[in-house]
Amino acid sequence: MTTDAPYGDLPVEEEHWDADRIREYEAAHVARGRTVLSAGAVLGGRLVAFTDLQVPLEQPERAQQGGTLVLREHRGHRLGARVEAAVLREVVASLPAVRRVSTYDSESDRPMVAVNEALGFRPAGQLSTWSRRL
Repeated sequence: MTTDAPYGDLPVEEEHWDADRIREYEAAHVARGRTVLSAGAVLGGRLVAFTDLQVPLEQPERAQQGGTLVLREHRGHRLGARVEAAVLREVVASLPAVRRVSTYDSESDRPMVAVNEALGFRPAGQLSTWSRRL
């Protein structure tokens, strides 16, 4: 899923994501003082969509949504919207101190921009990523 996200000319290598890796990822965030809410879609025993949201325990009013990833062959079925909506519903239900959720998109990823706009997100700034091959 990681190589399918729009990174422009940045070199990106495929990463293996499975339930163990997600638990490890979540545990690392918890160790840093964050609550993590994750949602995924599994088809045929394979993780095909994933998103997560981190809430800092010291400043729980501002949450950060991580990447939303959907395998290319499973796109077009609203899985990205479904997993994002699931974590947003859960944050409202279980973490009422959260008042703002930030996320990010590449402007060229029109399907994901449309999902986030439909979920009520609005542009709040720009981010540049730079890379140099060593």
